[in-house]
Amino acid sequence: MKKSKLLFLIIIFHSSWVMAQHYQPILSGRISYFIDLYGSVKSVRIDSVEFKTDSVFHPVSNIQEKSNDCVTPYGASWIGNKVIIQSNGLSVFLNKESDSVKLKTNAILYESWTAYQFPDSSTVVATVINHDTLSFLGLVDSTKTIGFKVFDKKMNPLSHMLNAMSIIISKNYGLVKTLNFSMFPDFNEYYNYQDQLQEYTLAGLSAPKLGIQNLEWYAVNDFQVGDEIHVSYENSEWYDPAYVVCDLRQTIYKYLSRKENADSIVYTIERTQSQKQTAIANITYTYVHDTIQSIIKPWPLFEKLPGEVIFSDNWAYVLSMKSNNFISKTIPSVYDRFHLNSESCWSNCCADGCFPADIYLKGLGGPYYECDNVFSGGGLTNKFVYYKKGSDSWGVPLVITSVKDNRVEDKIEIYPNPAKNRIYITVKNLEFLFVLEIANMEGQVLLAKKIDSNSSSVNIENFKSGFYIYRFSKNGVRIKTGKLIIE
Repeated sequence: MKKSKLLFLIIIFHSSWVMAQHYQPILSGRISYFIDLYGSVKSVRIDSVEFKTDSVFHPVSNIQEKSNDCVTPYGASWIGNKVIIQSNGLSVFLNKESDSVKLKTNAILYESWTAYQFPDSSTVVATVINHDTLSFLGLVDSTKTIGFKVFDKKMNPLSHMLNAMSIIISKNYGLVKTLNFSMFPDFNEYYNYQDQLQEYTLAGLSAPKLGIQNLEWYAVNDFQVGDEIHVSYENSEWYDPAYVVCDLRQTIYKYLSRKENADSIVYTIERTQSQKQTAIANITYTYVHDTIQSIIKPWPLFEKLPGEVIFSDNWAYVLSMKSNNFISKTIPSVYDRFHLNSESCWSNCCADGCFPADIYLKGLGGPYYECDNVFSGGGLTNKFVYYKKGSDSWGVPLVITSVKDNRVEDKIEIYPNPAKNRIYITVKNLEFLFVLEIANMEGQVLLAKKIDSNSSSVNIENFKSGFYIYRFSKNGVRIKTGKLIIE
């Protein structure tokens, strides 16, 4: 009986000792990648470590808000200003205000402690709510889950976002689930609405190399023979309904060969492109079918980690990375870059017009972008609409032809021009209901008529002599525009 009791005590002691082991949340010598609910990827890289009584880890700096119109590119990392690993089992994260967030990583199951103290004496209490073995990124390791509860100074429960949040620390690989401790317990960044307190899940490691990795330039431009990318480009300005300037290009890129050199990749590409240019009432079409060469060389700037600050002249900005349907990296537009205004203040620049961010996709090239012209209307877009890579495909392929009669707008004729009392409209093989509009040169619509037969006419005897604009549309989409002269 005594032996049974002794064995039971040994098992209890051993279990408590295992649970009480120090699970270090941050490790140096590797890069960790985390992803939030929006698909945004954050990276953690330790730039330096101080080994004194405690170990002090310094993550790479990020851009941080100082006030509503001022940021610093030397701010705290999203994971915290620094992380102090104490020999007594406490890991201390310093938020953007350098306040301490304490994690007792050697705590046993259901053990609680004060993780954070608000200025008004409210308290965040942390508790080990689970101790288990979990699988992540193909690894299996012992983990501790730490939950949070917020109380007022009289220890009455408070409603707070932290009550629904938790972190997970593994024994050998650090944080498996974390918070952006820079924003702990409830800060918000002014310049980026997504920079608020939220949970992140481990999505990749550089050592061992598992899961998501930093998107690099050669990975963006990784094509094999037979791959196809279909791209639609539009640049338009609509100063006035009668004054339309538009450049519409649809392009198919088919990769014919790939040659890898020591410092580059050279592709031979079959290009098929149609272009429609509209300048007020004049429309021109161009068709291209040729072979081009694309040379991909290293681009060190693009290799920067997501969130790592890039300095260019007196500008500072970061690349962002996402993992949703596609893995992408974005070079920000002028609106999301920061200019040095004084010794300690960086702020957004002011600009009018259409300045898109450039988005690059893993294995699909780029840049792809989209923005609106605020003052002149229209905008600028470049998007891929279809790809085929090996046996994998996505989207709806473009169909490009050089045969003019295949265009819907060329099936419509309007005559005579110049005209006097009546104009005639003929449609070859009517398949759709069209609408004809006649407008003056100021864009005011003077006549609108449905075209529902192959031949029809419109009385214009009440129109004054002069120049007019005619427009045909289908389902609200303009398909043909021209100038009409009435004598």
